[in-house]
Amino acid sequence: MSNTPRDGSAFILTGIAEGKRNTTTGIKQSVDDSRIQDLLGAWLEPIPSVEYYEHHIDDKVIGVYEIHPVQSRGPFYRRRDLNGAKNELCGEFLKRDLLYFRRSTKNDHARPSDKPFIVDWFSSTQEARWQDWGEFKESSYHFDSRRHFILISSSFSHIDQSTLRPFANIGWSAVIDFDCDSDETGLLKAVSDAEYQRNIIRSVKGEYSSFSSPRETYWFFARGMSARDRTRPRTDDFRTWRAFYGSEINRQLEHIAGMLPPAPVTFVVIWNDDERARYLRYTLESTGVIEDANYVVVSDNAEALQAKVDDDYETVFLQLPIAHLSSGIQVEFSRQSAERVEYTLPSDSGTPILLPSAKIYWLQSQLDVVHLGLGALSVASDKGNDGESDFLTGGTVTWRELDLGKDATRNLTANITRVLRQELRNRGTSRVEICHIPGAGGTTIARRTLWDLHEEYPSVVVQSGDVRGIVERVEFIGAQTRQTVLALVDSADISEREIEDLQKLLQSRNSGCVLLSVSRSNSLPRQTRRRFALESRLSQSELPRFIDKFIAAVPDRTAEIRQLGSNNNRKAQTAFFFGLTAYGKDFKGLESYINSRITALSQVQLRLLAFLCIAYKYGQRGIAPQTFRNLLGVWSWIIMVLFPMSKRTNYGTDTSPSRHNDRGNPPSYTE
Repeated sequence: MSNTPRDGSAFILTGIAEGKRNTTTGIKQSVDDSRIQDLLGAWLEPIPSVEYYEHHIDDKVIGVYEIHPVQSRGPFYRRRDLNGAKNELCGEFLKRDLLYFRRSTKNDHARPSDKPFIVDWFSSTQEARWQDWGEFKESSYHFDSRRHFILISSSFSHIDQSTLRPFANIGWSAVIDFDCDSDETGLLKAVSDAEYQRNIIRSVKGEYSSFSSPRETYWFFARGMSARDRTRPRTDDFRTWRAFYGSEINRQLEHIAGMLPPAPVTFVVIWNDDERARYLRYTLESTGVIEDANYVVVSDNAEALQAKVDDDYETVFLQLPIAHLSSGIQVEFSRQSAERVEYTLPSDSGTPILLPSAKIYWLQSQLDVVHLGLGALSVASDKGNDGESDFLTGGTVTWRELDLGKDATRNLTANITRVLRQELRNRGTSRVEICHIPGAGGTTIARRTLWDLHEEYPSVVVQSGDVRGIVERVEFIGAQTRQTVLALVDSADISEREIEDLQKLLQSRNSGCVLLSVSRSNSLPRQTRRRFALESRLSQSELPRFIDKFIAAVPDRTAEIRQLGSNNNRKAQTAFFFGLTAYGKDFKGLESYINSRITALSQVQLRLLAFLCIAYKYGQRGIAPQTFRNLLGVWSWIIMVLFPMSKRTNYGTDTSPSRHNDRGNPPSYTE
């Protein structure tokens, strides 16, 4: 049911006689909701949002399983490794790595025609979730120092301390902490170890210490402290806690309100404990003693939490994993302190994720990571640099040059970007190809699309052919950002077979990666939805862009560049010839352009080409094709015409008089 597209919650009822309408049999034994969560975690990946509760009907108890429609997760699969857990409810008919859903009144596995529909339903909230980080900053007023900020937090005992330390960047006026071990393994320890700038005043039930904001933070343990048994309720359930702490929460909030200087208040709630949602609801209901306040709730399961809390306040609920929120806070405060944070990638929540420094060299050994810091680096490196672009002289376009718009846009770029964005939203593994004539600019288009998308999706350039090593790194980035990874693979660096092996391994492991491959050929394949064929010849709408770019770079060659753009020789109107016309002998792309066209030639063809080059180099003239009849084994009475190399016909016959010059000699063509 979790995989079945729907508008509301789905329900499973127990204690109802099967096949008999309105017959209530009741359940024999109650089920602990925590047991349900443990089983779901052992069986499924990711974990769906399922809530269990019971109702009384005719003196009988029925069990209700409510499956919330949380589209920000999923699709849901059975785990590959059940770690020996007994298959208590799944049954043998459920196979791992198969996608199951509800087809009408029965359970069924999704067929190829069903999967796009299910995936589209899960991804339909992606655009909305992209706004969460930006909305968090707006709702928290960018942590303006003129406001008071009160944190309400659940237990973070399962989260690494390094993830929690960035919260020390924020000057909290007070903290309502529901973690009994916060001072030993939780948020309080992490903040203290991070050299928090405020003095922390600890408080438990019955203690109402004075504090002075902004120099001090009042830290109240809302469920007591493990080290102080008398502050803990006898049992760990909501009713016992409310009886023990209900009035205490109100008194503590009244105390905090009385100690704070007049200023607006923002309650920031970070809550990942679905089982204790009622604790949060009760606490929020008690915050009415503090006036002029706004509320923002952050959770990795915000939709389900909002349904359970259902408060009357104008509360903003945001879907943000704690690791994303932590990384975003660290990056934001680092920018404010003028520190440059380089290796950050976009997450599915829009939060910039800071990659662990220990992993940078490991990633860069096989991938060129197109991180968010490259934009700042490009601006810094461009200061005081008015020199010519290496890219325009025939080099590979750099990220700095792309950021500065040094490239001229090809019409195909927008279509490729649109298809890539669709494939990335599908969150699967696929391949998009750019096939181009050598020198047409396929690599530039590929790098341009990567740059245009790198602020939305984590993007990398593959640098080696170690397939397994690449997959490990792609999966690491995907796990950090919870996004599909965009990877550029160039056939100049990796063979076609290695690219195919890489795609197969990514698909077999459900890694979530879109490959953008670039290949070169003197003949273009048929274009399809995921395969783009790039002609070297520029269209009439593309010509003005290239003319303007090269004139701006080499103004003293304006006349020659304009002539190339206006003459009738359409075949010469390519990116390569614009560069050659502008820079002449200084054009760096000439050698690779020629090499790509002669590598497949035979020894005879290479000898013929060498004679032509010598004649042109030292005599500034061509050679009549008939000169090569012995070399080519052609009868002397056949008139020969040598065609341009780009036509893949290196010699042939033609008896048409129209192809002779005024003197009656057959013409020669060299390129």
